[in-house]
Amino acid sequence: MVLAGAGVARADVKIGVFGPMTGDAAGYGQSLREMVELIVKEQNAAGGVLGQKIVPIYGDDAGKPEQAVSSMPL
Repeated sequence: MVLAGAGVARADVKIGVFGPMTGDAAGYGQSLREMVELIVKEQNAAGGVLGQKIVPIYGDDAGKPEQAVSSMPL
């Protein structure tokens, strides 16, 4: 029974987070990033999501709506 989970591929759960990481509103983006990091740290310490680690992926929209669409890497 010890090897019941062996060989099962587990992928990290990736979440996209975007906001104004640079520009005039960068302070809001920094607060957002700190909040996300705290929540992810606590949730991962509690076992993640369905046993998988959460990994945030950050995108920078610089506080510009026209840039928000393309701020997340694929």
